[in-house]
Amino acid sequence: MIWYIEDYRRNRLEREKLEALAASVDWLIPVRWRIDDSVRLIWDADIVAGGQTFPVSLRYPNHFPYSPPVVLPRGTTELWSMHQYGPGGELCLEFGPDNWNTAITGSEMMQSAYRLLHGERPSPDERAMVASRHETTVGRQSRGCCRVVPQSGLAAADQLHHRS
Repeated sequence: MIWYIEDYRRNRLEREKLEALAASVDWLIPVRWRIDDSVRLIWDADIVAGGQTFPVSLRYPNHFPYSPPVVLPRGTTELWSMHQYGPGGELCLEFGPDNWNTAITGSEMMQSAYRLLHGERPSPDERAMVASRHETTVGRQSRGCCRVVPQSGLAAADQLHHRS
């Protein structure tokens, strides 16, 4: 299924929301719509944040809206953010596979990309940290740092404790 052909309403909604966003803010400059070699719909734009221009692509997956589009650098393999999957990789935004729902639009993904880039680069000579959407448990944070190996006597003592 090619979502943007079969779901004309959603295709139109995505385009209208992105056009409305670009018309309402000064940080988003539309470039063009295109289809890549994998038949994915892509919207190229520039995000201006912290005095710098970031050329980005909003790439919709073929099974959109059931999985999120991604925002990634366009034409560069730079590492822009601490929330990026490697140099030139997609940005880890407020919405992703772990918290995605079909009501979220590409416009919201672009706004999230702006908040990330502007938050980490408030000015050309300043860097800041932006919180992650990923919550980690103590167990996950300590994974791999140490191991507890129970001894046979410990198990026996635990059984005695539960009998009394």
